[in-house]
Amino acid sequence: PHLVCDICKKVVQLAENMVENNNTEEQIIHQMVNVCYMLPHEVIPQCRDFVNSYGMAVLIMLLDATKPESVCIRFHFCPEDVSLSTSRCSYLFYIFCL
Repeated sequence: PHLVCDICKKVVQLAENMVENNNTEEQIIHQMVNVCYMLPHEVIPQCRDFVNSYGMAVLIMLLDATKPESVCIRFHFCPEDVSLSTSRCSYLFYIFCL
């Protein structure tokens, strides 16, 4: 039901980690796209569209010290009560759950 929210959260988590590690904007956007290819085949196009449309905006918000939890809510991809870290893994993102 919240596929776009799940995609947004994964991309933002990756971007936040890369910002903290002082990666370049180009490296971060490239890795955001790479995350899409780690997802189930049926969501890859939606993920790529998300990164192409919003990747730089996500990056700018994170560089502007916006809390990662707020990014997807501000874009209206997630409901306001969503948490960036969840206690259980979404079935779509099992690859990220260790």
